[in-house]
Amino acid sequence: GIDKNTIYNNFLNDIAYATPKVGVEGIVFNNDKLLLVKRTDNNKWCLPCGWCEINESPQQSVIREVFEETGLNVKIISIIDVLHVLAGEYNQPHTYYQIMFHCEQISGTLTPSDETSEVDFFRIDEISDWHRNHKKIAERAFKYYNELKKK
Repeated sequence: GIDKNTIYNNFLNDIAYATPKVGVEGIVFNNDKLLLVKRTDNNKWCLPCGWCEINESPQQSVIREVFEETGLNVKIISIIDVLHVLAGEYNQPHTYYQIMFHCEQISGTLTPSDETSEVDFFRIDEISDWHRNHKKIAERAFKYYNELKKK
């Protein structure tokens, strides 16, 4: 019900204010192992992850990303942490936030995708070739996991 000129002008007024991008990381544990994927774009290991999309909540984004990259359907247990990457790090042109979601598998079968050549559960020490800051994310995830086990 809004005319094109109003939308256009509102967009132009807002576009000059740059904000960080938002990404999501799906943290799925299997005992002392973590769900990891090998990316097809650089052959490095990372957690199932991706950018949030327009008209999609971060929760919907992480559920979608985990399924697209691994074949697993998950439910969200909690937010573990929010990390950031500043513009310039890893040659990124923008700042972005990474929301780490603790997820639990509810169904599905591990299946690689166009974005992933391998998918499985691993201990952190089994992986040496990490994508960007994903070793740091995995370490933070296991800190959280170990705190859960103490409760």
